[in-house]
Amino acid sequence: MIDKIDLLEFLNINNDSLNTKWLEMILSFAHENNICIEQFKKISLNDEKVYEYLKNNNLSAIDPFEIFSKYPLQSVCQYPNSFEELKNLFAIYRPAVLESGIVDEYFENRNNPTNIPCQIEELKDVFEPILQNSYGVPIYHEQVIKILQNVLNISYETAKELRKKFAKRKISYFEFTEYFLGNGSYKDDYVGRFYALLEFYTPYTIDENFVISYTKQAYYLAYFRIYTNNNEMGSSHAILSIY
Repeated sequence: MIDKIDLLEFLNINNDSLNTKWLEMILSFAHENNICIEQFKKISLNDEKVYEYLKNNNLSAIDPFEIFSKYPLQSVCQYPNSFEELKNLFAIYRPAVLESGIVDEYFENRNNPTNIPCQIEELKDVFEPILQNSYGVPIYHEQVIKILQNVLNISYETAKELRKKFAKRKISYFEFTEYFLGNGSYKDDYVGRFYALLEFYTPYTIDENFVISYTKQAYYLAYFRIYTNNNEMGSSHAILSIY
């Protein structure tokens, strides 16, 4: 029988991302079907039936997806086909991000994966591998930190603090240029564009580990509803706010 502590650890759930009602539903299914943690770990996060179910039921049939009732996806090509895309969807489907235009940019790039423009061509070698899984759009804290580390050649801790300043819009252009001057990498031709990019996107980014944990809980609720034909799974309306 699966242990609650083991499940929390496997899902990487902490107090910020825990929804007690959802967890109890998941545990209930596991106990009823005598699933141990090792069996649980073997459940694929890319089960085709789950993503087909989400398309056919417009996502909003299960609690974690209720945001899509208020902000429905516009076409079938916007529905996720993998866990990575489902995670991205939760990351960007927040009211402030929806109003920013970032969601439209994400879907445009996702639907044209071979023709994704680089935000700053001079930094293409840095941007492309870091933003590959989010189709060229910075949507996670970790992506911004990695970009800052690579471009400015600074430590993780320094990049983390710099990201926070951009998130709170508390760093001026002139203060930012000091990071370039400090490592001798100042470039007049793109530093202004780099600053503008960070200033725009960073406040809308979200912690990726938090979203992974949230998405896993949502995914397993969908998975268990499908494979148990249980229409009560995920219908508690105990919405976990990530907004």
